[in-house]
Amino acid sequence: MHRPSDGVIRFCATFAGLQVVAQAGYYGFFLKSRLFPAYLHLLAESAAILLRLVGRTVTCEFDTLHGGFEMSIRTGCDGIQAIAILATAVLAFPSSWRRRAQGILAGVILLLGINILRIATLFVVGTDWPQHFQSFHVEVWPALLILCTALLWVAWASTLAAPRRLA
Repeated sequence: MHRPSDGVIRFCATFAGLQVVAQAGYYGFFLKSRLFPAYLHLLAESAAILLRLVGRTVTCEFDTLHGGFEMSIRTGCDGIQAIAILATAVLAFPSSWRRRAQGILAGVILLLGINILRIATLFVVGTDWPQHFQSFHVEVWPALLILCTALLWVAWASTLAAPRRLA
């Protein structure tokens, strides 16, 4: 029977511990802070800008998009869970602090962009195909967001394992 190496066990234990801390911070502090509503507004406004760039008529009122469909961004639709998963996986992986910081920064930027795209596409689905909104909101996009998170982590971790070429 094959046993996982000490490194794998250490990674999993560190990841799990960091996830507990991240979730406690999210639910215990961030959701209750004044930053959270401002963050939701930033997401809604960013999605509205993206939608306008592709020719949609949409307005943003705080955390709600209007324009043939009304959609509010709420807890759970903020992308923070995906960011927390990526950040804690990067932190748990053995690497230099500089590489970890680079991985987290790049991952946060990419996942924020993906989440804004998610919000915008959900608005389009709600406007044009309202009968499919619920399945896209609850099944399709959550799976895609987690898949993107996993792929970003694998891409980052694989750069650490890739052999360095001499110039």
